Amino acid sequence: SQYMVVFMAALEAMYEAIDDCRSNDSQRKADAANEWDKAAAYLIGSIEGTESGGTDHGLMMYSLANKRCEQFNRCQSDGTAELNGLLIDLLYAGRGETMGSNCDALQKTTREIEELLLVPLIQGTLRYAIANEKLPFFDKSKDLAEGYVFSHSVLPYVAEVDGDAAGVIKRNMDFQ
Repeated sequence: SQYMVVFMAALEAMYEAIDDCRSNDSQRKADAANEWDKAAAYLIGSIEGTESGGTDHGLMMYSLANKRCEQFNRCQSDGTAELNGLLIDLLYAGRGETMGSNCDALQKTTREIEELLLVPLIQGTLRYAIANEKLPFFDKSKDLAEGYVFSHSVLPYVAEVDGDAAGVIKRNMDFQ
């Protein structure tokens, strides 16, 4: 469930950065960059290290994208997820937007990041839907729990677009 929680915590920090950016209070306005940095920390984590591409030991969204890129043929030549290159660029852009009080651009960047972060969550849902497809009824595989959490992290987004599709996903990914 770390991905579901981290995803929401990062979004909360990014939207707080937007609110701070738009505030008339100079202290809050100055705090926008700190909120943005907090979001970046939630998304990348500290275990990734300082090497380009991070490590195989990360636990946050950055690492999840790297885990899924190979399975979905979305890796760069260095083995890191294409998505992570975009994410890093957007995080730097958002940092600059907070520093320059470019609040409308910051909101656009936040929306782009939010959409981008759905990709590894959807990939995780698909991976576990396939892994769980052949499991017998009442199986105790941890894959069932992982599929449940991944699917529930994207269900609100799917439901917003197609409630029937969200119902199918929920029915098929819930515990039996």
